[in-house]
Amino acid sequence: MSTNHNIQLINDFNSTFDLDIGTNYITVKNNVAIAAAVTAYARIHMIPLKLMDGTIYSDTDSIITSDILSDNMIGILIIL
Repeated sequence: MSTNHNIQLINDFNSTFDLDIGTNYITVKNNVAIAAAVTAYARIHMIPLKLMDGTIYSDTDSIITSDILSDNMIGILIIL
């Protein structure tokens, strides 16, 4: 199993800078590229809502607006 830290780099830092950084971190399986792509996809779909005059706040998954939204815009679930 792969780890989410570089043991050799940690050992180099420890010896170069007289540190005692441990290497007992929890392994995390993640993919930054996928997370960035999903967030970008959500932002693209939020652009029309952000451009409405009544938009007060928006995030990647929500909007606060003083405009009246049509029924088809409420509770939208997009599954990739």
